[in-house]
Amino acid sequence: LMAYVNPSTQSLKTCFQSHYSLPYFQREYKWESKHFAELLNDIQAAFLLNYDATHGRKEVANYAPYFLGSIITSAEQGGKKPLIDGQQRLTSTFLVLAYLERYRRDQQVPNALDLSTYLGSVSFGAMDYSIEFSASRKAIFDRYLDSTKSVAQAMDEAEDVPDLDDGDRRLLEALRTTDT
Repeated sequence: LMAYVNPSTQSLKTCFQSHYSLPYFQREYKWESKHFAELLNDIQAAFLLNYDATHGRKEVANYAPYFLGSIITSAEQGGKKPLIDGQQRLTSTFLVLAYLERYRRDQQVPNALDLSTYLGSVSFGAMDYSIEFSASRKAIFDRYLDSTKSVAQAMDEAEDVPDLDDGDRRLLEALRTTDT
């Protein structure tokens, strides 16, 4: 059987319109907070190459895109694409989007894009994230994104999720990195 590779360049919006499953061998989140901070710094540096304080949104929309790297999926199964490679980048990008959505809501940033649709959709009253996380990771994001709590309370509750694995703890460290 011949496997087909269909490379395409996608925006974050297009990327997060898909839902991803994580095969067992891809479940662990391995990035340390320093790797996550490097990603944030790289994105910021790429933005600042084009930045001009006089630019409005239309000019910013024409800035050179930042290449996050590749992700490899296999054929969709049950409405989700199994993620073969790129889980670290995709999860880290999801984390950035969760932080930005939380910030947008908490600070009531006017006219900012609602990023919650990138994160997933509500199905039967529960959040169905665009990445099929473990139960503990889903609980971390459920608690972190709880808009009825302050960000400090939400972080504390996220850190109190039972049965956190090393990957969950690294993810929480990365989430804390966004606030520094």
